[in-house]
Amino acid sequence: MPSWRVHRKFYSLVGLPLSVCIEVDRIIDFDSDNFFGFDVHDFGRQREFFFVLAVVKVFEQYDIAGLKCFLMHHVLDYLAYLISNRYSKEIILRKIMDRFGKLVNGSLDLVESVTAMNEIFGEKLSLDFHEYYRKYRGIYDIVKESMSEILSWVSNNIEALYNAIQRDLKRQRKLCDAIFSRLSGFIQHICWLALSKKLRKLRVPRQTLDKLSSAVRKSYYEWLCEHEHVFDDSILESIDTFVERFKAQKNLEALLKENEILGIIIGALVRIAFNEVEKLCNKTCND
Repeated sequence: MPSWRVHRKFYSLVGLPLSVCIEVDRIIDFDSDNFFGFDVHDFGRQREFFFVLAVVKVFEQYDIAGLKCFLMHHVLDYLAYLISNRYSKEIILRKIMDRFGKLVNGSLDLVESVTAMNEIFGEKLSLDFHEYYRKYRGIYDIVKESMSEILSWVSNNIEALYNAIQRDLKRQRKLCDAIFSRLSGFIQHICWLALSKKLRKLRVPRQTLDKLSSAVRKSYYEWLCEHEHVFDDSILESIDTFVERFKAQKNLEALLKENEILGIIIGALVRIAFNEVEKLCNKTCND
């Protein structure tokens, strides 16, 4: 996925309000379960009926501006996916127009989509079909017009989009490695913390800790690479400052409240460590 920095660059060029787009980005990438009722990251590029349901919810909360941010976010993500798979600019543009043009041309089967949603999720969505259909039909012309504007802009600026996202994707992996490296010692501390809490003692078996550390590092590196589009180079200085302050202060919760993105990065590490210690201890802790 493109970094949030690249997302915001093109939001500005399109003329979208950054304050709204930033909030929509956060919901799509980190809070889809709370906002939409199901936890599927970047669902818009995968299942049409997820996309259509989300359109109504975003429009109700953020109006036309939020709707356009939402649509643009998914177009940029799909564009990055196609670039990473080495498609030519011509094929990329054709695939984008085909996928997202479904909304513009009205070819999406709403009845089938909502029926499928109810069959998959049942009462979890608390979604009344007739009410949903009425809402969607009420904003459908706005959706079509908004998507038409975005696709037209993408078509006219495909060269700039392609080059910017290609550079960004190359940069991201280096950033992912740098984040992982700078947090290496802290990762080990979190592994010890998770294991000591599980065993209820400060001295933990070295072999068990090593196994836990290996599992956590693997899972955490995968998480960082999956979410690297959210970070930019400025996070590295924040990480260095955080690590130094943590060594002196040891107040993890207070430090994380000071930086939302850093809180996301460290919060993911903590969750992974405690999940991995549960899996590990189910097999070996009592041996």
